[in-house]
Amino acid sequence: MGAKILARIRKHPKSEEVSIAGLMHDIGRLVADVFLTEEMIQAIEESQRTSRPLYLVEESTLGASHAEIGRMAAEKWQLPDMIRNAIAYHHPSRDQEAYAITLFIHEVDHLAYQYGFPPIHGEVPMPMDERLLEALQIPLAQFDPIGQVILKEAEEVGAAFGL
Repeated sequence: MGAKILARIRKHPKSEEVSIAGLMHDIGRLVADVFLTEEMIQAIEESQRTSRPLYLVEESTLGASHAEIGRMAAEKWQLPDMIRNAIAYHHPSRDQEAYAITLFIHEVDHLAYQYGFPPIHGEVPMPMDERLLEALQIPLAQFDPIGQVILKEAEEVGAAFGL
């Protein structure tokens, strides 16, 4: 939802693909939770104990981050490059090809934490990367109204599912 809203504000030519990328960016977590359950529990516990971002702890505990695991799944499923890159590089990245789409995904993650959506598994939220904020070219004053729209849409989705 949030990725789609930011994409519309920035008039991204592929806002629907950005929306799908936003929905799928953490697919590697699901794969790891199902197939590497014990290792994932260890990674989560270490992340909480050390306050290190989960994706960094995953690399040492699982041998790959959930972003890399998700990239492998996306390749197997033959997803479009834009979505595959968003999955693979949704944490701060220097990969210029994937940079534009990851801006939306990273900022939506940050907005979600800021507006009360708890991090998955209680992980430590990543700080906002100032380079990403600058590259999005959305004035800081607009983030509160954007966050409110995201929150409202999330509540509507929750209500539709009886949550």
